[in-house]
Amino acid sequence: LGDDLRLEGDGPGADRAYLRQLRASLRDPELIAAADALLGNDPVTAHRRLSALLARRPNDPDALRMFADLAARSGRHHDAELLLARCLGQVPGAAAARCAYAISLHQQGKSLETVAQTDVLLRQHSGHPVYRQLRAAALMRIGEYQQAAEAYREVLQARPGLALTWMGHGHVLKALGQQVEAVAAYREALRLRPSLGEAW
Repeated sequence: LGDDLRLEGDGPGADRAYLRQLRASLRDPELIAAADALLGNDPVTAHRRLSALLARRPNDPDALRMFADLAARSGRHHDAELLLARCLGQVPGAAAARCAYAISLHQQGKSLETVAQTDVLLRQHSGHPVYRQLRAAALMRIGEYQQAAEAYREVLQARPGLALTWMGHGHVLKALGQQVEAVAAYREALRLRPSLGEAW
């Protein structure tokens, strides 16, 4: 569910779905209470619980990931980046944490670093559409339009019903000077989601 929401552009909904997934995997009562506070939109309680927990266990990867989620919710993406880097120092193979790390980099305009992190993720999960789409968006930002177009095409081959991906593909085709193909991509985006004003 989280991946579907992310691909459709619902970042907050995706984050909640990923948090519910993390919460279901927890066994520590303190971590569960912190996750429940986050899910209940109680950032003050979540902050208090996570701060106390990290004071005792500063390298707890689940607490670090939830604290990063809390930071990102309040727009503190650099803080989220630092917390997720610490988390990955403990569990470098945690794909969900690495994806959140890549997103925090992307939200700060650190596109080269975002591409590097998505490359790591795609070595682990080669066909993952969220990682491919994030990579495509970062490549577009640094002017690597041909690679971005290829990444968008790969997502759309697997998931042709994604309006925002068609729109991103249209933007990169336009940047490449492929006007006819760009218009076709924009039209498909609007067919899938008529309310998508940015594609006009």
